Amino acid sequence: MRQALENRLEKTKADKLMALYISARRKLVNDIYPRVNRAEPELTDHSARHIANVLDNVDHLVAHDAFEGTPPSFSATDVYTLCLAILFHDAGLVYGRANHQASVAKVYDLVRNSSDVPLQEKALVYRIALAHTGTTASGSKDTIAEVPKTMDLDGDRVQARELAAIVRFADELAEGPHRTSRLLGVSPFHLNTDSTLYHRYASITNVHIDREIGRIALTYRFDMCDTDMDPNEPSFRSILNFTFKRVQKLDCERRYARFYSQHLAPFNRTDVVLNFWDDTGLLLDLGPLELSAKTVLDQDPPQLAEIDSQFDAGIIIEKLLNAREEQQ
Repeated sequence: MRQALENRLEKTKADKLMALYISARRKLVNDIYPRVNRAEPELTDHSARHIANVLDNVDHLVAHDAFEGTPPSFSATDVYTLCLAILFHDAGLVYGRANHQASVAKVYDLVRNSSDVPLQEKALVYRIALAHTGTTASGSKDTIAEVPKTMDLDGDRVQARELAAIVRFADELAEGPHRTSRLLGVSPFHLNTDSTLYHRYASITNVHIDREIGRIALTYRFDMCDTDMDPNEPSFRSILNFTFKRVQKLDCERRYARFYSQHLAPFNRTDVVLNFWDDTGLLLDLGPLELSAKTVLDQDPPQLAEIDSQFDAGIIIEKLLNAREEQQ
């Protein structure tokens, strides 16, 4: 972003936008995101580390030529808007999780109190943040369609809908052990059941963005020595089924993002691997299961077990119990 601003814009304008970005980042990272946990103490991590993760995901998702090519696909103003929207996208959580995407406008007003801010900046940030989750006024999940294809910022055209798709998918892929602590991931104390599953899921998840071959690779490591990883207990079946639902959601988001973003079009499949370990080694290795079917977001995707019977919680539990018996 800094390079784009400095190389493609007049110096006064470039310096102004860079200063505005740094100011927003400082206020959000220092004053807003640290307070999200007070409003929603059971959420997985939404600190500056999450923002950095989403930015990193964009770096892996979008080919560098889109930013650095001759000519680039994204203007300096596009790149500025993209980074700024990522900064703000979850800031509304400081007012609580419910409809937090709409609360971004309130946070924006707290953070932006300078007359130097481009007039359309708030509208851009709000529209992109609003599209990263939730539903439309009519109840559809197709929130990106509500974002205008192009908008304006300080006299420059911005590819708003394309950016909204990139932000939403990069945020969806921001998952893994860094979203929780080792203690919360294994022993979630007094969290409610739903929150426990989210923290547990984060602790077992690895996401790899492999643009070269057009895939998202999901690998899940189940450490069967952990206290809540007993195949005989309902909690184990719960984390398995929750994992399958999250895989389905992520794959739906992949296909949804591709529809609205030419830069995400290369990602034509999701690969899923499940590894089950105990102190003797690898008990069970499942996958890769390739998900590449074409569906639309408002339709229910097929269950993983309907695609491959190995990905059925009951069958997995039976195999794990048999593997333990063989060891004994």
